[in-house]
Amino acid sequence: MKFNINIEDQLAEKLTEIAESSNRSRNALIQEAVSMWLKTNEKSQWPEEVLAYQGITGLTSFESHRNGLS
Repeated sequence: MKFNINIEDQLAEKLTEIAESSNRSRNALIQEAVSMWLKTNEKSQWPEEVLAYQGITGLTSFESHRNGLS
């Protein structure tokens, strides 16, 4: 998908310098920056390892201790 964005001159100049010095295109740098921002700011979710955790066989369930709290 293509779209246009407006960037302040000073930021555009810095982006151009970094692109040239790293042998990458400005477009590639912008895509990487947007991707990183989205990963950092997306809704937090438990890692797959935590979601798949089934517990340890043979241990008393944590929830069973709640009965004695009342």
